[in-house]
Amino acid sequence: MLKYAFDHSKLRGRIIEICKTQEALADIIGINKATLSQKLTGNVDFSRSEVMAVCDALRIDLSDVSNYFFQLQDVKNTSERRTTDDEGIPRH
Repeated sequence: MLKYAFDHSKLRGRIIEICKTQEALADIIGINKATLSQKLTGNVDFSRSEVMAVCDALRIDLSDVSNYFFQLQDVKNTSERRTTDDEGIPRH
């Protein structure tokens, strides 16, 4: 199964620029800092209302949302495993 992962590095930079810490942003938007951390690492998805609250708190224009929340990372399919080493010798 193909899983998409999003790069939130631009969002993290904006958090530092505007709020200084993830904890400060979490307080502003009304969620736990651990929950925000899970969302930024991709373990939990942002809800639509959370995206809107973050945009409001960080002064992100809605036309720019995709640049902060939906930049795809390169993720290898976990079901594909290499059967040879770097020199082409089969692995056992």
